[in-house]
Amino acid sequence: MANVEVIFIQDVPGQAKFGERKKVSRTYALSVLLPRGLADLADSPRARRLLDQAVSKEQAKSLADAELQTKLLALDGHTLDFTERATSAAKLYESITAVRIAARLGVPEKVVRLPAPIKTIGFHEVELLWHGTPLSRVKVDVRGRS
Repeated sequence: MANVEVIFIQDVPGQAKFGERKKVSRTYALSVLLPRGLADLADSPRARRLLDQAVSKEQAKSLADAELQTKLLALDGHTLDFTERATSAAKLYESITAVRIAARLGVPEKVVRLPAPIKTIGFHEVELLWHGTPLSRVKVDVRGRS
């Protein structure tokens, strides 16, 4: 039985991970891996193209991560101003959520740590997270209007 060399284009549990080059039996490659789109022959242009695209996506993701980290560091110490309708008891009619803060800062919602929505007038401190670790702090100044 002859073996052929394949490049896995998807993770196959118990066999190989994406991008791994491996020799498998010709029968297994022709009857299982190739028809299901799990692997391609090692010398095929399609396999090389898919690997190049995956590398490009990974590079783009790490570049975006680095840009986000730089942006979060630059935001440290900034103050965001919100003017919202409030009661005479300094309670807001509409709370300020992590989504609204993230939109104002131009960052993903997942980086804003806000234990509970802000419902009162005053200064509030919000942490910005980098992979779950606090990286910077932003002050939110909430003013009331009637």
